[in-house]
Formats: sequence, C-alpha cells, structure tokens
Amino acid sequence: MILSCYDDPITLYSLQTSRESIAVLLCATFPKFPIHSNDNRYHLQAFRHLYVLATEMRVVLPRDVDTGQPCYVPMEVKFKDTEAYQNVSFTTTAPCLLPELHLIQEVHILGPRYWPIVFHRDKNWSILEILLSKQGTLYVKQRAGHLSYVEDPKGYRSMLAKSLTSDHSSHCLVKPDVVKAFTSDTRIHAMTEYFLRSKYTEDCAILQILSAVLYECVTREKPEAIMSLLGLNQILDKPDFDLKTEGVTQLKLALAYYRSNHQILSQDVDHKNQLLKMEFLLSLKAKLENVLDKWQTDHMELLVKYLQGEVLKGHELLQLTPYLTWFDIPTPTHISNIIVEGSPTLPVLCSNLPYLSVSTLKRILTAWKAAV
Repeated sequence: MILSCYDDPITLYSLQTSRESIAVLLCATFPKFPIHSNDNRYHLQAFRHLYVLATEMRVVLPRDVDTGQPCYVPMEVKFKDTEAYQNVSFTTTAPCLLPELHLIQEVHILGPRYWPIVFHRDKNWSILEILLSKQGTLYVKQRAGHLSYVEDPKGYRSMLAKSLTSDHSSHCLVKPDVVKAFTSDTRIHAMTEYFLRSKYTEDCAILQILSAVLYECVTREKPEAIMSLLGLNQILDKPDFDLKTEGVTQLKLALAYYRSNHQILSQDVDHKNQLLKMEFLLSLKAKLENVLDKWQTDHMELLVKYLQGEVLKGHELLQLTPYLTWFDIPTPTHISNIIVEGSPTLPVLCSNLPYLSVSTLKRILTAWKAAV
C-alpha cells in the first residue's frame, strides 16, 4: 500500500493524518487489500483508489532564478508550540517533503549561498500554500561569490571568490577563471571566454574597461547592468566625433538622476550597491567634455553661426546637436530676443549659456566679433 502511494517518480505527494484521510485509507484497505488486479472478493474496484483523497502536495523544489536549474538549498522548519513540545525545529536540505502544514509555524531558507526566504504563518503563509499547490517550485537567488552545492560542494571556490571580493586592487585586468568563481551564468562565462581569453589583446584600454565592468557587476550582484555600462562607455568610442544625440542624452539623464536630492538624501538608498557608480558616470562625463572641447576648438565658426541664427543642415547640424544637447544651449530664437543688435556682451552670454565655461564664452565672443 505504501509503495503504491509513493509510486509517483518524483514523490510530490505525501499522506495526511486528518480524520477524513484516515477514513478513506481504511476504505481503500479494509477488510482485506486485494492481492492482484482481478481480486474483487472482499473489495470493490473503485475503493482501491480512495487513498488518493488522503494525499496532498508538500514537496519543495528549489530552482535558481537566473539559470532555471534545480539546486540544493538548506532549509529550517520550525513547528508550532504545543503542550507537548515547544521551540522544536529541524534542518534539512531541499528538495524535500514538508510536514503537514497545520503543524508548521515557519519555513526558512538558510545558508550563506542563497538570499534568505522566510514563510511565516502570521505573515506570508498563503504564498507558501500557493507555491506548494503549483508543484512546489521555489525560486532562489544565489549570492555573489558563491556557487551551487553541485558545482562547489565543499565551498572552496566560494571562499576564493570572497577573498577576491575584499581585494579591490586586483580587478584592473580580471582573468576568466576569477569571474567563474563568482557566478555560474553561462552567458557571463561565454563573454569572459570570448573577450578576456582572446589572443587579440593589442587594445589594452578596451580590455581593462571590459574587465572592470565584469568584475564590478558580478561581485556586486548586478549582471543586468553589464550592457548598460558597456553601452554608456561605447557612446564615447566614436571616431571623428560621430557622437549620437541619444547616447549623450542617456548619459545626461543618468547623471541627473544620481545627482538628484532623492539619491543623495534618501536613507533607503544603498549607495555602495547602486546600479551605476557615480565615479563611473563622472569619468564618462570628463571623457565626453574633453571630446566636446576638442570639437569646439576646431568648429567654433559653426557654433557661432548657430548662435547668430543661421540655418544649418545636413552633416553640420548632426555634428552640432550633441554639443547643444550636453550644454543645454537654447535655440537661436531665444538668443535673438535678448541680443538686439551687434555682438553680445560677456554677461549676456554667461546668463544664457550657464553650462559653458567663461574661457569658452570668451572664445565665442571673439569669434562672434570676427564674424560680424
């Protein structure tokens, strides 16, 4: 009888001990359980399967939320206090079968390798019940610097990753094996193998940027930010000032958000684990402004033409748009309403172009007078 109850290949079900469950089990086995499939002497055929009514699904099957693969997770089950016992709990490893739910007070995911999850009877117990009714799949998030118990049973590679995380001086040029010690994501493994283990390492600057981005995102548990960081960095890697206005706008919005009062003053914001680091954004800002300064030195006449209200088209307008976007330069119509006749004065330019330096405004004023 027991073997037939647990005939399911992955043992999703277990027997209940309620009065109704005991009754249907007695009906299924009393007075004498059939000895073969055609034995109907003591038992009706339909009664044999009543034991199904005494089963319930109580299995917990953990899965890694990033890879979708099954994994082993330590779990603590705490029982409700009764007159017979108090503060009773036991530790097991999921996948496992839970005791009957009416006996349990709390289910807690343990261990340093995964983020903790707690199901408490007085808080979120309905979530556990829904989870068990849907084949018991529990998605867990792996911590940075730790691998699954299948890949690293003893935790030796996790200890190596933890020591590397505390050493911030070793990520200028990261080896692929170091990245693999932090994550088991196949996409990140493929990226490190293809780029960091490549034989073509003449461009050391690009390799260092890629190494720093991978190290930062993997150790800080934000792999979803890899493409964003690389995308922001590639905005400036355009030859002959082939900047795109969309990229400059994205960098400007990111800087404005991380400089906002909400980010600076909010106590709920973890500044150490932000998606984008302020130092990274400021380095991109300095790099972009160096490119723009070089461009304005070679194209000051084009900028003066725009400020004087001349119509620009084609390639000239495409070159000028990123500069206008970054420094918030107003339209020629707005400037013409202030500058009535002749060339403007330095105070007028300072009030209408506040994001340009005084030295740049002086060069604009000199070029303006020369053009007039």
